[in-house]
Amino acid sequence: MAKPFSGILRFIAFALILYLGFLFWQEFGPQKPALSQGRKAVAQSAVTRIAEDLRVSRGELKKAVVLHLKNDSTGYVTGILRETLDANGIFIVIKPSLADQIREKLMLGFPDYDALDIAISEAVKLKADAVIFGHITLFETAGAQSKLQLTINYAEIAPKAVVFQKEYFFTHPISNLQSAPVQKETGKAPGLYTETEHLKPSIIKVLQMTAAYIALVLLIPVLSIAFIRAIVKRKSNAWNAMLLSIYTGIDAMLAWVFFGLVLGSFISIVLFILSIVAAFFYNVRIMTFALKLEENE
Repeated sequence: MAKPFSGILRFIAFALILYLGFLFWQEFGPQKPALSQGRKAVAQSAVTRIAEDLRVSRGELKKAVVLHLKNDSTGYVTGILRETLDANGIFIVIKPSLADQIREKLMLGFPDYDALDIAISEAVKLKADAVIFGHITLFETAGAQSKLQLTINYAEIAPKAVVFQKEYFFTHPISNLQSAPVQKETGKAPGLYTETEHLKPSIIKVLQMTAAYIALVLLIPVLSIAFIRAIVKRKSNAWNAMLLSIYTGIDAMLAWVFFGLVLGSFISIVLFILSIVAAFFYNVRIMTFALKLEENE
């Protein structure tokens, strides 16, 4: 039974490592820029108009793929365009390729779809009848206005041709910052985005980081049990102390990586310290277990 159990343990370890890698990428990889309320509003206005223009140009109902708009760094405009066209029945919207979904999830960037041949080729792969693609020229908030300038292309696969092409420019006014009422509980004008809002850790994210830390603390000694056995069989207090210090030091660094950025209260600091203490005693137990294995051989 040892080999099957070892195989299962390796599979679990591999799955956890992949999951931890995903969490690390979410935390330290490229981050999706946050949008102000003004930019969201102007994007909504633009998509509503674009959807109506595409409805007129479409003809009969078709299966279409909406490719990621060039320079849409947040993915917001592309996303709500897909949702609007699908929800209103203007097109039967096909999901983008799995590769594009992974790129979007991990913020890895996108191929340049702002060319007819490339867009048509991607649509053919997805078995779509039509493709919607384009690029954003301007998407910003300047003073009291948010602005969005973009070009949208609608092409059909057979015959291979651009049926609709239009450049749009939209603005959305924001309340005068000098006269806007201030909310007492937040100290900010209604509808305005503050840079620190997206830094507040959510409960789900803290739970994910906690689970990831626990998994690493449990797995590191188990996966390196052969090394631990090689040290403890020396039966040297100095070697054992050094080994315990190394593993506990690694756990402390992991605790700082996972929890260091959210240490803003007394409770979080206590939890940080308790996590290191718990890791210390767990390492002691693993070393004791490794010594018993040596003694039983």
